[in-house]
Amino acid sequence: MTPQQRSDAARKAAASRRANQANGTTSAPGARPTSRQVVNQYKATPAPNYRDARLVAMAAVEDAFILKVKTDGINDEARDAYARYQKLKARALAPAINQETQNEADLALRMSVLHLVKLAF
Repeated sequence: MTPQQRSDAARKAAASRRANQANGTTSAPGARPTSRQVVNQYKATPAPNYRDARLVAMAAVEDAFILKVKTDGINDEARDAYARYQKLKARALAPAINQETQNEADLALRMSVLHLVKLAF
């Protein structure tokens, strides 16, 4: 191996080590993990976002409404409100064509959820 080839190989190895350190990976199988790898290994669950919190709240309202109907019995208003809620929920959670239709679907769903809450409580 010529001196030029050795320096090229050393340069490639150094570049590879720097790339691995930047990505948080190690090059050798027995090498100690980097601090980034240790932190990534023990990450907690992802932070909640608005959409997830909204879905959890909607599920809770549905459960409360269903339990209320089971104990008190169902009437036409409750049946119609739940059917309307299910349709609007499907429309609001489906991908929208544009932001305006998504806003309309969200507003309609909010009104339907409020009506469901009134009937449940």
